[in-house]
Parts: sequence; structure tokens; C-alpha cells
Amino acid sequence: MVHISQPLQRNRMNDQIPMPDGVYPLNGDDTQTTGPTGGSLSANNYHASKELVYPDFRVWKHTPKDDTLMRNHLQKGYYEPPMVSNECHSGRQIIYQLFHKNSSSSTSPDGSGGNMSAQENIENTVKSKLTLLSDVMIKTLTKRQEINRVTSRSTYKPPPRVTLTDHKRELWLNNLADTNVSLKQLSRAIPHGLRNRTLLEQCMKHKVPIQRTLWLIRCVSANEQRQLMRKQSTVGITGNNYNNNSTNKWVMEWTEQLTMFVENVIDSCFKPENKDTWKFKLNYTVELVGNIYSEELMFRETFLSWVVSYFSKIVDKENVTVFDFKTLSIYHVILRLFWFKVISIDYLSKELSESLLLLIAKLQELPKNPKTDNLVKDY
Repeated sequence: MVHISQPLQRNRMNDQIPMPDGVYPLNGDDTQTTGPTGGSLSANNYHASKELVYPDFRVWKHTPKDDTLMRNHLQKGYYEPPMVSNECHSGRQIIYQLFHKNSSSSTSPDGSGGNMSAQENIENTVKSKLTLLSDVMIKTLTKRQEINRVTSRSTYKPPPRVTLTDHKRELWLNNLADTNVSLKQLSRAIPHGLRNRTLLEQCMKHKVPIQRTLWLIRCVSANEQRQLMRKQSTVGITGNNYNNNSTNKWVMEWTEQLTMFVENVIDSCFKPENKDTWKFKLNYTVELVGNIYSEELMFRETFLSWVVSYFSKIVDKENVTVFDFKTLSIYHVILRLFWFKVISIDYLSKELSESLLLLIAKLQELPKNPKTDNLVKDY
């Protein structure tokens, strides 16, 4: 049998717990406290005669309410009551009842409401309420669009270009590839000389994230177009048509540089020195080109024309080698990505279909080989 000390037993009889050892109240003495009659009381005895305040915690006191709560929680379990009474219910039933509730003012189109059957009356009521609900939703979306529209003039200016040494340019590109470095810090200035295919090659070399590469492409293209406008104003040539033509010419050149970059990546996939990096380069190129196309940072039709012409250039060779078939296997990834875009243009879909038929004919002329048979089945 476990013996309980006298002070602890007395405290339990008084429904109290003893004061913890080594912790002293803020409003009392350390170990000995003078009682009301001048006698000396222990700390535990003084605990029962005065409300003591302890640092960082409050001593628990037993009350009859604790017994009731404990009994209910043990018998029935504890759960938090919902804030809304019907939060677990669906609003479908309420909407259904409101739609099918017959209104007193519902009449037939010709004004003879009494001659209509009950089913027709319900159908007309539902149609009228659906029309009203559609009008309210359309007005709400229109109002939301008006409120969220930016009416102030944009104050954004593309970052200026500065001439940097090779070491500083490498450091800037490494910071661009590091997602912990904010674009606000990098937008103070961008290195001069990053343009066209060099820009894409450097971003792929430093493994710059796609979204940051798109940001750099936008900055460089904005600076290039501003430079063209300055040259025109210096020469004295004005006019919106001339400005648009020069801008379109620059975008056309940029699209051609992009296609040259993709060709270079495809051709380098089977080189021995790229044995460990060709997969990353191909995935990076495909993802980057797809994002540039979706963001309309190129002439789309020009790029799609290259997709078809590059395929035709390989197939139209007199002697199609094994290396050409390897190139076509890589090209097939890009063709699948833009397949539906290509076939939506008449002259491109016609040229592509002719090239595919010519490729199948050349595959049939090859000697029987399991590898070529699989290629024919794929196409």
C-alpha cells in the first residue's frame, strides 16, 4: 500500500494540488509565510488560504464543473459544434425548390395563364428564373471585370543594358539561375550582348528556370524595339506603318534565331560529347519553345512553317541515312507538341502530309530490318 504524505493528503481532501517544489509564487514568500495570527505557515498550507500567482502557469483547482465535463466527454465523446447549422448540406435542393416554385405572376406568353397545364407552367417558371439568374451572373462578372481593370498608365520601364566583363556577366547569369535572388535586384541592369541565339544558349548553359528566361527575353526584346524606334527618330523617319514594319522585321529575325537554336540542339543530341547532357538540353528546349509559343513571343506561323520545312528537308534527301532517322525521332517530339497547330493551317498540313507519305515510301524501300519495321509501324 502506498503511503501518502500528510500535507499532500490534506490538500487532496481540500480538492487542491500541492505547490510544485522549487517554484515560488510572485505574491508570496519563498518557503515560510506568516499566517493571519502571526504564526508560521508552510507554503502548502498558505496555498489554501490565499490565491497565489505563479510565473508562466496557473495552478489547477478542482471544481464540480470539471466532473460534469469529464463525464460527458468520456461517455459521449467530444466534438466541436459547427459554426453554421447547414454547412455540410448541399444547396442543390434549395435551388431546385426555388426554381420549381410556382409564382403567382407566371402566365403564358399569350396572357392566358389559366389554359396552361401544370407541367408547362413549371417549365416556363424554371426558364424565366434561369434567364434571370443568367442575367444576374453576367452583370456580376461584367462589373467584376470593370472593377479589376487597370485604368492607370503603366510606369514600367525595361531595365537598361550595361557592358560587363566576362566574369561579371557569368556572375549575373548565375544569380539569374538562382531563385533566391529576386528579379527586382537583377532588373537594375542586364548585360549587353545577350541577344538572339546567344541569349538562349547562355540560359540553357546556366540552367536558368523557364520563367526567368522568359522574363529576360521580354526585357531584351523591349530594349531592342526601343533602340529601333530611337534610330528611326534620329534619322527622321516617322509613321506608325514604318514602326510596325521594323518591329515585325525584328520579331521575324528573332523567330529565325529561335529555330536555328532548336536545330542546333537537335543536331547535337547524338554527339559523343553530349552523351550526359543531351536529355536535359532537349527537355529544356522543348519546354522553353512551348512557353515562348504560348506567350506569343514569336511569329507563330513562321515557327510552324519551320517545323514543317525542317521535316521536309530531312525527308527530301536522296539517301536517308540512319543518322537522319535518329534526328527524325527527336524531331517527332516537337512535331507532336505542335501537331494540332500545324494541321489547322491548310498549306502547312498539305506539305506535312506529303512529307510523311514520302517518308513511309522511303522506309518501305529499305531492306528488311526489325529496326526499320518498327519505324514504319510508328509512322
